[in-house]
Amino acid sequence: FEFNEIVHRSDGRFDMKVPDEVRKFLDSAPWMPAIHKLLGPDCVSLYDSCIISVPGAKTQDMHCDNGHLFPHTDVHIASPHCVTVICPLVDVDADNGPTEFWPGSHYESVAKELFEERARTGAHIPSKSSLQLA
Repeated sequence: FEFNEIVHRSDGRFDMKVPDEVRKFLDSAPWMPAIHKLLGPDCVSLYDSCIISVPGAKTQDMHCDNGHLFPHTDVHIASPHCVTVICPLVDVDADNGPTEFWPGSHYESVAKELFEERARTGAHIPSKSSLQLA
């Protein structure tokens, strides 16, 4: 997935590349010590973006932020290879839709089952939200 500046994700929701003027500050971001402990001091950023949701934006479709390391298998490694950092720039509450996490979805077979259940039933998949994790 690549774009020059901004892309329309869904009604009222946009994904914008983080400008270079901002990116230079990310190396000293307060979460970097934790990232270095998880991934090592030589880790690199793969993707930086800013999600913009206007008031009344539709709920974003269920998706995985990062692909599985070993696609089409349930091979899994104990240590992380990739970390998604979410840093809200506004207060997050149930009304503006916190990010949700599906325990076990780091296994591709579990993620596939969750997507299929959602497609088949249209039901909300129980999750742990950032509000519950905080």
